Amino acid sequence: AMSDTTVKKHTTFSQAIVEYFAGFAVLRETRAEYWGIQLVNLLDCTIYFALLTIAAVFLSEDLGFSDTHAGYIVTLFTSATTLFLMISGMITDWLGIKRSLLVALVGLILLRVVVAVVGLTPDVPMRGTIVAGALFFMAPFMAMIQTVFQAANKRFTTKRSRSAGFTLWYLFMNIGATLAGFSVDIVRLNLKLSNAHIFTMGAGLGILALLVALILVRNE
Repeated sequence: AMSDTTVKKHTTFSQAIVEYFAGFAVLRETRAEYWGIQLVNLLDCTIYFALLTIAAVFLSEDLGFSDTHAGYIVTLFTSATTLFLMISGMITDWLGIKRSLLVALVGLILLRVVVAVVGLTPDVPMRGTIVAGALFFMAPFMAMIQTVFQAANKRFTTKRSRSAGFTLWYLFMNIGATLAGFSVDIVRLNLKLSNAHIFTMGAGLGILALLVALILVRNE
């Protein structure tokens, strides 16, 4: 028979899980813009982690970079994104949440299209330089969209729902990271497509995120 201690631990754990999810009920107080931002967050994180997963492989296998140089380019991209975070807040304050979100999404979509087209077209001259440059120029838009998420979480939640709002943001971020791994496997292993099509997928999901932003993120 199960001991009283085991029953108590099981009950306590179950209660903790129920209480954790019950805490999200306060998010009913948030505006529609908050949920639009979280859908964009989910899509953006799926894209970002998928691109980060495949970038070095794409640069070496498809564009002929050595593993060392491919690593340098990816490091430059991630480092530049971190550095641009130092000024993206100022730009977001100036443009506002909605315009900053739209600018960031459009910029990222266009650059992903560039990388996908160049990756799928072997005859393009200076392919490696173009792709490396496109990855670098993605950095300020990546920094801007991260700043938008943080500002929007604060703007579109109430004082009571703010903590749950930020928690859900991190939860969606982790779900996006998980979906990224599945999406890379689907493109490369199941569909047997080129690594460049990860960027094609990124452009497609970016367009979907842009539509979500236009429909749901209406007001500041």
